[in-house]
Amino acid sequence: MPAVWVCNECGPERARQATRLRAFDAVERQAFRIAARRAGEFLDTIGKTDFALLTREEYEGFLGAFQAHFVTEIRRLVEGEAIG
Repeated sequence: MPAVWVCNECGPERARQATRLRAFDAVERQAFRIAARRAGEFLDTIGKTDFALLTREEYEGFLGAFQAHFVTEIRRLVEGEAIG
């Protein structure tokens, strides 16, 4: 039996939707691009773009922003709410 991964927040129905997508890699890349841009906006709000100058809290904030936006975008794209 193949391994199955299901996000705790997404549940099995959204996982089934994702597995039916023919181009999930493209969806994932698009979500990554959007999340990266939004995480970059977080850096703009703190006035720092050099990772070497970030405090631990700022770096964790950047990563948290990326993760939150990536998850949101994956969900939107899987559900067909976002186009191209």
